[in-house]
Amino acid sequence: MTDTIITVLIFMPLILSVIASVIFFRMVSRPTLFFLAVTLSMLGLQGIFAPAAIYALLPSYGSPATFNESFNHGVLVSAILQLVVGIPFIWWLANGLRKP
Repeated sequence: MTDTIITVLIFMPLILSVIASVIFFRMVSRPTLFFLAVTLSMLGLQGIFAPAAIYALLPSYGSPATFNESFNHGVLVSAILQLVVGIPFIWWLANGLRKP
């Protein structure tokens, strides 16, 4: 994978927070609180999934290229897990903070 893709995957929690805030801006009663809650929760998910996925996919021996490829796959798996768990959570949070 290229460095640009890896950078996007690493900053995915912030990207998701901005996209969710733009989408739900008029629906939630407190957009700033929504943005902060989504950002912190997505960073928390990344803090759990990224080390676990990288550790699970990192080989115990091999060449530096093997380690680099395994790290890239770990970041990709972590991003997929963030999307799978994060999008329903963002939807739940938007419903919880919606305007009356």
